Amino acid sequence: KTLIYEQVSELSCYFLNKADEEVQAIKIAVARETGTDLSAVWPLRINQKMIYGNTVGNNRTLMLALRTNRAYNDIRTPLKAAIGGGFEPDYSHRFFAEDMPFGLVILRDIA
Repeated sequence: KTLIYEQVSELSCYFLNKADEEVQAIKIAVARETGTDLSAVWPLRINQKMIYGNTVGNNRTLMLALRTNRAYNDIRTPLKAAIGGGFEPDYSHRFFAEDMPFGLVILRDIA
Protein backbone atom coordinates (compact mmCIF):
# COMPACT_ATOMS: atom_id res chain seq x y z
CA LYS A 1 0.00 0.00 0.00
CA THR A 2 1.12 3.52 -0.77
CA LEU A 3 1.79 6.05 1.97
CA ILE A 4 -0.96 8.66 1.74
CA TYR A 5 1.10 11.76 2.52
CA GLU A 6 4.39 10.74 0.93
CA GLN A 7 2.91 11.25 -2.53
CA VAL A 8 0.54 14.14 -1.85
CA SER A 9 0.34 16.24 -5.02
CA GLU A 10 0.36 19.95 -5.73
CA LEU A 11 -3.22 19.63 -6.99
CA SER A 12 -4.47 17.94 -3.83
CA CYS A 13 -2.68 20.58 -1.75
CA TYR A 14 -4.32 23.29 -3.85
CA PHE A 15 -7.72 21.91 -2.82
CA LEU A 16 -6.60 21.45 0.79
CA ASN A 17 -5.52 25.10 0.83
CA LYS A 18 -8.89 26.15 -0.63
CA ALA A 19 -10.71 24.13 2.05
CA ASP A 20 -8.42 25.67 4.66
CA GLU A 21 -9.35 29.16 3.44
CA GLU A 22 -12.99 28.24 4.06
CA VAL A 23 -12.13 26.95 7.55
CA GLN A 24 -10.33 30.20 8.33
CA ALA A 25 -13.34 32.20 7.07
CA ILE A 26 -15.61 30.13 9.32
CA LYS A 27 -13.24 30.73 12.24
CA ILE A 28 -13.34 34.49 11.68
CA ALA A 29 -17.14 34.51 11.41
CA VAL A 30 -17.65 32.39 14.54
CA ALA A 31 -15.16 34.49 16.51
CA ARG A 32 -16.85 37.70 15.38
CA GLU A 33 -20.36 36.46 16.22
CA THR A 34 -19.56 34.80 19.54
CA GLY A 35 -16.51 36.65 20.81
CA THR A 36 -14.75 33.30 21.19
CA ASP A 37 -10.96 33.35 20.96
CA LEU A 38 -10.16 31.01 18.08
CA SER A 39 -6.60 32.19 17.52
CA ALA A 40 -5.37 28.61 18.04
CA VAL A 41 -7.26 27.48 14.92
CA TRP A 42 -4.21 27.84 12.71
CA PRO A 43 -4.03 27.51 8.93
CA LEU A 44 -3.03 23.95 7.90
CA ARG A 45 0.60 24.68 7.07
CA ILE A 46 1.12 26.56 10.35
CA ASN A 47 -0.77 23.81 12.20
CA GLN A 48 1.72 21.25 10.89
CA LYS A 49 4.61 23.18 12.40
CA MET A 50 2.84 24.12 15.65
CA ILE A 51 1.56 20.61 16.41
CA TYR A 52 4.33 18.44 14.98
CA GLY A 53 7.34 20.76 15.45
CA ASN A 54 10.63 19.21 14.37
CA THR A 55 8.95 16.11 12.92
CA VAL A 56 8.13 18.33 9.91
CA GLY A 57 11.26 18.46 7.78
CA ASN A 58 10.23 21.30 5.47
CA ASN A 59 7.36 23.71 6.16
CA ARG A 60 7.80 26.11 3.21
CA THR A 61 4.58 24.87 1.58
CA LEU A 62 1.70 22.68 2.71
CA MET A 63 2.75 19.97 0.25
CA LEU A 64 6.29 19.89 1.63
CA ALA A 65 5.03 19.96 5.22
CA LEU A 66 2.78 16.95 4.57
CA ARG A 67 5.40 15.03 2.60
CA THR A 68 8.16 15.57 5.18
CA ASN A 69 6.11 15.08 8.37
CA ARG A 70 7.68 11.99 9.94
CA ALA A 71 4.58 11.51 12.13
CA TYR A 72 2.78 10.46 8.94
CA ASN A 73 5.39 7.87 7.88
CA ASP A 74 3.15 4.86 8.52
CA ILE A 75 -0.21 6.20 7.32
CA ARG A 76 -1.27 4.26 4.24
CA THR A 77 -3.92 5.13 1.68
CA PRO A 78 -7.46 4.34 2.89
CA LEU A 79 -7.94 1.47 0.44
CA LYS A 80 -8.20 -2.29 0.65
CA ALA A 81 -8.22 -5.05 -1.93
CA ALA A 82 -11.65 -5.54 -3.46
CA ILE A 83 -13.23 -8.90 -4.15
CA GLY A 84 -12.67 -9.57 -7.82
CA GLY A 85 -9.60 -7.35 -8.01
CA GLY A 86 -8.84 -3.69 -7.71
CA PHE A 87 -9.35 -1.59 -4.62
CA GLU A 88 -12.18 -0.12 -2.58
CA PRO A 89 -12.37 2.32 0.34
CA ASP A 90 -11.35 0.88 3.69
CA TYR A 91 -13.92 2.48 5.98
CA SER A 92 -12.08 1.24 9.08
CA HIS A 93 -9.08 3.43 8.12
CA ARG A 94 -8.38 6.34 10.47
CA PHE A 95 -9.24 8.78 7.66
CA PHE A 96 -12.87 7.62 7.75
CA ALA A 97 -12.98 6.68 11.45
CA GLU A 98 -11.33 9.84 12.85
CA ASP A 99 -10.48 12.56 10.33
CA MET A 100 -13.88 12.76 8.66
CA PRO A 101 -16.26 12.57 11.66
CA PHE A 102 -14.10 14.64 14.02
CA GLY A 103 -12.87 17.15 11.46
CA LEU A 104 -14.60 17.71 8.17
CA VAL A 105 -18.12 16.77 9.29
CA ILE A 106 -17.95 19.15 12.27
CA LEU A 107 -16.65 21.97 10.10
CA ARG A 108 -19.41 21.36 7.56
CA ASP A 109 -22.04 21.49 10.29
CA ILE A 110 -20.63 24.70 11.76
CA ALA A 111 -20.54 26.33 8.33
